[in-house]
Amino acid sequence: AGGSLVLALAGFSVFWIANLVLLALVQLAIYRMWRYRLTRTSWRGIRFNGRLVLKHAGIALLWTFLTFLTAGIIYPWARVALVKYRVENAHFGNRQFTFRARGGKLFLRFLGMTLLGMFVIGVALAIAVPAIIAANSGAADETAGLTLLIIIPLLYLILPIFYLWYKVWEFRYFTESTEVGGFSFTSRLRTAPLLGAALLSGLASIAKPSCDPRHVFFDHFTVTCSAPRHSPHILPLEIPL
Repeated sequence: AGGSLVLALAGFSVFWIANLVLLALVQLAIYRMWRYRLTRTSWRGIRFNGRLVLKHAGIALLWTFLTFLTAGIIYPWARVALVKYRVENAHFGNRQFTFRARGGKLFLRFLGMTLLGMFVIGVALAIAVPAIIAANSGAADETAGLTLLIIIPLLYLILPIFYLWYKVWEFRYFTESTEVGGFSFTSRLRTAPLLGAALLSGLASIAKPSCDPRHVFFDHFTVTCSAPRHSPHILPLEIPL
């Protein structure tokens, strides 16, 4: 019995260690990919660059562990910590980027998205469970089957829209929280146009697989760079991402 317990604990430990190593490698790959794109981007002859640091993987592991322990409550603070680390290790020429977003402000939107999702799931369960019980008891009619046929696809459609709404707001907030050399950024990205662009891109891919519809989607990712207040003669610049 003692040997079996030791083997079980060893297997459990190996499983979690392997998952932690995999997570660290994934985070390192994400950071390297972001740095690769950054170091190969320039504007008016001035190149962007970012430091290669392994600390990002450690920060990601720590925040992932804390997010798991708190059942996702501190996810907004984890997002801010990771993005802040990336942004503030980036430079435009010899100017370092700064990032002033706060997890508390992000949490309010995150909480709203979570509550909306829980409400939709609750309504769906209240409608679907009686239909499932009726189907298992053999007392179901065509209405019960139709209910399940409608509720389940709607659930898969509505929940991602809530998440998209949250991520669009997060993108705008993170953009507005970023500065470099006194220059600030804004974004007019909105959920409805982005959702329409995504649907249009999907339909275009189905109708003509050889076409490249990415421009329809990414045309919406444009940020406006505004000059510092002491340089009013510099006009705002729109930068497509």
